[in-house]
Amino acid sequence: MIRRWLFYLVLLSAALAFHIYYYGWLSWYLLALTLALPPLSLLLSLPAMLGQHVRWNWQTDARVHRGNSAILRLSGQSARLPARCQLRLQITHLNSGRREECALRLAEGVPLELDTSHCGVLRCEMTSGWVYDYLGLFRLPRKLPAARELTVLPIPAPPDPVPKMDGLEYKRWKPKPGGGFAELHELRGYRPGDPLNSVHWKLSAKTDNLIVREAMEPIRRLVLVSFDLTQTRLDETLDQLCWLCERLLQQDVVHELRWLEPASGELHSVTIECREDFDAVLEQLLRTKLQRNSPSLRDRVFPEADWRYHIK
Repeated sequence: MIRRWLFYLVLLSAALAFHIYYYGWLSWYLLALTLALPPLSLLLSLPAMLGQHVRWNWQTDARVHRGNSAILRLSGQSARLPARCQLRLQITHLNSGRREECALRLAEGVPLELDTSHCGVLRCEMTSGWVYDYLGLFRLPRKLPAARELTVLPIPAPPDPVPKMDGLEYKRWKPKPGGGFAELHELRGYRPGDPLNSVHWKLSAKTDNLIVREAMEPIRRLVLVSFDLTQTRLDETLDQLCWLCERLLQQDVVHELRWLEPASGELHSVTIECREDFDAVLEQLLRTKLQRNSPSLRDRVFPEADWRYHIK
């Protein structure tokens, strides 16, 4: 905008000099026209400037797998003769903290392809936005849309070597506290305090002793998957983690994920019983701020685990 004002001042100086040395009607006309250009441009541009509304044209919760194309576009509403709108976009990679800034012009309508080569969450935010009159001499700030996020998901890939996951089903049963419904029951003699609705009356009549059906519940094995969060191996770690968790969930194996917070070294432990549990953990991992030297669980021993696999 400064260059446009400098050009206008040069043009005004030329018109004034022409008027000083030439007293004809043409000099008066050129000087008056030059002086009227800024207010006339502002007057004609004001409806379009006030009517310009910037908005995203993608969904709020955008998700793509790593390596897939993700194109960011902006659109606006204005008059038939739209004014020029200049925006400044800031893209923040939440897990690495890296920031990128670029200038956009809404009138050009050029799409911006985002970098999806690494897993994580990209936060796209408009830091400034100005709409200009037709001559570019005046500008007004515009209300900017709320920030949007793009989640780049990992691609499931098996680890090397692939761990053996046979026999991870329930290994034994125990009485269910409080009784109630259960798929498996065990017959035993009546004890004082047992509810009467648990008595097996037909079998009790045959044996002349009270026989009780005791509800049993499985004792789950502690299946543990541990991993480390590092900047250099994040993509491979999340790829293998997704593959392992999907296989375990397909076998209906409840498992536990453990990792260390990169900044504080705090141990996180989350039990995965369904797909929604893993999706919540994955969202947390994609937003975790990574460090260069992260602590590792590779050499830590967990004696309580019946089965453990550490993603290297």
